[in-house]
Amino acid sequence: VSFALAGCMDDGSGGGTQTLDLSKSGTAGTAGKVDASGTSAEEEYSEEESSEEEYSEEEGSEEEYSEEEGSEEEYSEEEEGSEEESEEESEEEGIDGETEEEESYTYTGEFAAVEGTTLSSPRIRFQAALLDDGSVLIMGGYKSVALSSTDFYDASAGAFSAGPAMVTARVNHAAQKLNDGRILVTGGMSTTTSSTSTKYYKTTEIFDPDTSSFAAVANMGINRAFHTSTLLSSGKVLMVGGISAKDTYNSTSETYAPDDNKFSTTSALSIKRAFHAASLLQDGKVLVTGGVSASSGTSATYEDSMELYDPAGPSFSKLAAMYAARAYHTATVLKDGRVLIAGGKTTGGTYLTSAEIYDPATLATTALESTLPENRAYHTATLLADGTVLLAGGATLSDSGTASFPDTGIIFDPETETFASEGISMTTPRVYHQAVPLAAGPVLLMGGSYDGTSSNGALDSGELFQ
Repeated sequence: VSFALAGCMDDGSGGGTQTLDLSKSGTAGTAGKVDASGTSAEEEYSEEESSEEEYSEEEGSEEEYSEEEGSEEEYSEEEEGSEEESEEESEEEGIDGETEEEESYTYTGEFAAVEGTTLSSPRIRFQAALLDDGSVLIMGGYKSVALSSTDFYDASAGAFSAGPAMVTARVNHAAQKLNDGRILVTGGMSTTTSSTSTKYYKTTEIFDPDTSSFAAVANMGINRAFHTSTLLSSGKVLMVGGISAKDTYNSTSETYAPDDNKFSTTSALSIKRAFHAASLLQDGKVLVTGGVSASSGTSATYEDSMELYDPAGPSFSKLAAMYAARAYHTATVLKDGRVLIAGGKTTGGTYLTSAEIYDPATLATTALESTLPENRAYHTATLLADGTVLLAGGATLSDSGTASFPDTGIIFDPETETFASEGISMTTPRVYHQAVPLAAGPVLLMGGSYDGTSSNGALDSGELFQ
């Protein structure tokens, strides 16, 4: 199965241009439930193995490296000395002597290019993680071949630099920061073309910032690509679902214990799924949403189901269905503990404008009245320091089934539960990219493709949302 972005331009691999002839509107899924059993004959899941652009990894994921800003500065000076000092202290503390919080990072709502510096290679379908020192590690991906190369982004200098090579060249893999600051890299594929000769990996490796190097660690129980990787409150990492071989989806999950360097099988999902999202909730449980449960040839089954992983069991429990079946969506944990589930693709290959919010108190979602300004999938979603969410890049689909790549960002305001995009323009369209919130507040977007291809459109540039 070849997982090419519907409507992409020819990538130079000889596969030709793929277009979709869809009659459904891109605004489907704004109300009511969507049947998860339907399939699309002109989906990513085509049998054309000459196409280079196949699988797409949900990035929703999840925004796993988000850090809240706004440190609290206390003024504890004693009321001694001159009247002037006393007045200054009064202004700082307020009438009741209560301390005031320093305001968090203030966003201008604009994107700015990272000037004078680029990645060591253009890359798509890679992973990126924020390190403890405030820099960003960018790992693997694809540019004509799978990449083992990495890059660093130095936030203080505003510059990219080449990093150490990974043990294995990987694409469509997962990466998760551990509590000790190291980065666990799991699974992936040897190429973006799914065929009987494609290698799917169970191998894993860890980046150690102290030595600035990668080292192989224990293998997972099975091969996984397009799985999710979530850091649990215990410090273990939960791997869920994914694809293990051509057209082979799985419902298994396993945990990695860093102290023991050991993977252990845990509870299974109720269904097989990949291209889903997994979100760590504030109570330590993990919400798994949507995805694709099966594909064969040109057909695929999208899911509206949700499951909740409880590490105490450990066990998965099935929840009420979402309002729309969706994959390639994002699921972002808000500051109040709810989860914003936005966009994605659904049955028939339609791209969604709809969004819904999961409430841990009710174990269910509520459909939002406000919708995305345009249908969108393959985008990133990042929780900002002020509590809003930035959705950036991705792809949109016309009524005629042609994909295009917007250069706009969208802001979701949890207080008003509305989306807005007016005046928020990126420096370039990006799909199959990554977005990482920096410690100071801005969001770094890097890599990806401006036209959905890896040969001609792959990007080595970066930009900052400020």
